[in-house]
Amino acid sequence: MYLGTKIDFTIFLLPIFMTEFVEKLEELRASLVTMPADIGEADQAFYGQLLESDIKAHALRTGSKIPDFELPNVFGKMISIHDLYKNNLIVIKFYRGQWCPFCSLELQHLQKNLQKIENCPAKVVAISPQTPDNSLETVQKNKLSFEVLSDLDSKVGKLFRLVYEIPEHLNQLYKKYGVDFQFFNGQGKIQLPMPATYVVDRQGIIVFDDIPVFADQRQDPQSLVNFLQTNFRNNQK
Repeated sequence: MYLGTKIDFTIFLLPIFMTEFVEKLEELRASLVTMPADIGEADQAFYGQLLESDIKAHALRTGSKIPDFELPNVFGKMISIHDLYKNNLIVIKFYRGQWCPFCSLELQHLQKNLQKIENCPAKVVAISPQTPDNSLETVQKNKLSFEVLSDLDSKVGKLFRLVYEIPEHLNQLYKKYGVDFQFFNGQGKIQLPMPATYVVDRQGIIVFDDIPVFADQRQDPQSLVNFLQTNFRNNQK
């Protein structure tokens, strides 16, 4: 189920040539025509209102220092974000969950570009509100080798001011079509993060951000690689 999407192909600026990521993204977008009318209309209405609320204006952006936090990885080990960025640039990828095909596509292509990212050098860490078991399934399904952390109750997502609550009527429609958030995220409020991407330097300062509201508005991870290689490759202080 492709939720939180907006069928507007003009917003995503295509590169001069079609990369594999862009081709896959366009295929996912094209498949939106099969979305049932009730969930499609309710979903677009909700995310349209979210965009109009200017939610992005409240999120942490370039120039901000990130909060220190620890979250469990898929094996239950607590990972300190400070320990990650004190030695390397880090790429923090917030994603909604394994049920979101746009998130899965982006994670897969971060993995495909991982060696290039690590050569800069930078580390990748992905964060979602899923339980550790569901995060582990995300790792296995997408064959990920970078850290994937569980942010139960979206506590860290809230520190980055990325989180919004899914209204009950929309939650019931999601459940009708096979997306049970309480199965993926555990009991509690139905909350999701905007699928933001950050690059953080060794002082904990955000030096790059990309914060889409609609799920299908994704930047090709190759663009992230280009940013890192242009600005940071073998040039850390």
